Amino acid sequence: MRILAVLLLAWPVAAVERAPAPAEAPAAASALPPEAAAPAALPETPALPQALAAKAAPQPAAVEPRAAAAAAPRKVSLCRIKRLARAAARARAAAVSPGRALNAFYDLEPGQAVQDPVPVSLEESARPWRTQTQLAKLSKTSREPGKPFQFSIIGDAEPGRFWIWRALFNVPGVFARLLQRADQTPCDFIIQLGDMVSRGTPRNFSRFFALLGGASPAKPYLTLIGNHDRWRPHGVTNSRLYRALFGDTDYHFDRGGVRFVALDSSAGRLTPKQLAWLDRALDTPLRKIVFTHMPPDVLSRWTHVAGVSAGGGFKKGSREFADIVSRRGVERVYMGHIHGLGVIEHKGVRYVLTGGGGSPLFPSKVPDRFHHFLTVDVRPEGLRETVHRADGSSFVLSKKPQDTN
Repeated sequence: MRILAVLLLAWPVAAVERAPAPAEAPAAASALPPEAAAPAALPETPALPQALAAKAAPQPAAVEPRAAAAAAPRKVSLCRIKRLARAAARARAAAVSPGRALNAFYDLEPGQAVQDPVPVSLEESARPWRTQTQLAKLSKTSREPGKPFQFSIIGDAEPGRFWIWRALFNVPGVFARLLQRADQTPCDFIIQLGDMVSRGTPRNFSRFFALLGGASPAKPYLTLIGNHDRWRPHGVTNSRLYRALFGDTDYHFDRGGVRFVALDSSAGRLTPKQLAWLDRALDTPLRKIVFTHMPPDVLSRWTHVAGVSAGGGFKKGSREFADIVSRRGVERVYMGHIHGLGVIEHKGVRYVLTGGGGSPLFPSKVPDRFHHFLTVDVRPEGLRETVHRADGSSFVLSKKPQDTN
């Protein structure tokens, strides 16, 4: 597809340079909207009388065979096509909104194309919720290692992309109510496991910040990026807007003798660079807890259907991730993405799925599907999770996992 796109972008420029005669050539297909690809029409030149036109027309000169061969169109190298493609892309980018035309059409990764600037009003709305701002707020109080403390976790909150999903599988306003209840617990911080919005657009994030402003959590509120928080929710798509609003998507912090690691799995994969970063982040004598949006695909009881991966978890880097957290002695991995509640033991690590923060409760292989949030008590003897349901009831999560994998 990338080579095809390069050729399509290069075609109009290359055709002009290689044309041996001024005869009209067929127009090349363009990936951009017609109004952006086509220049404004020039006014027509009045037609000359036929006799005058014949006199004014240039007479063809005799061309020797050698000169004719020299005038023949040259072959264009791949490097030249690439240069022409870049020039064509820059020309088009100057004429049309590049964020909407190029990124939306090609679903480019960050750094591959320019992006529309973040609206100033959205930047101002996001400023209080940036990760570094919230971590600075958390650092104003301290916890001694070995002393008990608590934190809260809320899973997927996006309300559903389509009205039929919202009508069949969701209840309006659940996330805001759960967030307010979590804020009333004696937790040190709240972390949301991604999928705050149905799709990562300025309009959706603006609505989400308005919701946060209405809920007004007093506790530090941290976030992960989910697949729906990207430019498009499926595949490797643009995450630039999320990063512009919140900051880095991979980060860690220490509190009360525990290393907390937030890892970006929103693209449905972990890159070798991310895995190396994770291994370094977990290289510490502190206790270790990992947060990530998608479960690793190796947890097949959640992510596979009839023995085949069904897209419920990230595949690339899945086994390496499981090996690293097992080797580094991670106590818990908390995840969302699948809208339900579950616990699995894998290679000595306890994986807790908590994706019911307000998103539609779609049918899935996870039997316990209800809206909820968790509070986690960090104690010297271990971790204890309490499940708080949307109906106001609560219970302690069993120490015995639902299954092993």
